[in-house]
Amino acid sequence: LNVKPYASTWANMFIENLNGRYSNANINAYNLALSGKDSAWGKNNIATRLGLISETPDLIIVAFGLNDSLDNYTSVESYKANIEAIIANARAVAGADTEFLLVSPFLPNMNCSRFDITTFTGYENALKEIANSDSLIGLVTVTSYFKEIIKSKNVSDYLSQNINHGNDFANRIYAQSLIAATTYVEQEVEPSYIPGDI
Repeated sequence: LNVKPYASTWANMFIENLNGRYSNANINAYNLALSGKDSAWGKNNIATRLGLISETPDLIIVAFGLNDSLDNYTSVESYKANIEAIIANARAVAGADTEFLLVSPFLPNMNCSRFDITTFTGYENALKEIANSDSLIGLVTVTSYFKEIIKSKNVSDYLSQNINHGNDFANRIYAQSLIAATTYVEQEVEPSYIPGDI
């Protein structure tokens, strides 16, 4: 929107952080998403979208759910089947050892009558089932994070238009969640105190 704080998209924040952490790595990232689309579109278009890039992906991030909860409501069962089809169709193009990171959707304005918390919980649980069935699939539980966030935040704190579009705060939650899921930080251990040492 070109307004303060001039935050980037969550995808760009994520990639910029990875490039900063792993400056010697050759990270190529492509955003194959299309605004306003749902998981059925993803199922039907993932193979074509992968054909737009020349590299074979090592990791595919799948983040559907918010648009599935809108006018053409996608049941939890259909959502799960669509995500499974996205994975299968992508692997048919990219290879059976392609890894996936599934991202559950953040919560829109839950005061809006068109949204139901059980839908988003159902979507996240469906993603958990998919991730638990395949060692090459991980999960980022953004829905669960936002269940906690909305206990102390107003919708204006994380939405840009008070319905379902995240602002810079929401983008940072997505980016930080993906960074945490894909990076390893070795814990620094404080040295033990030895009596007599000063």
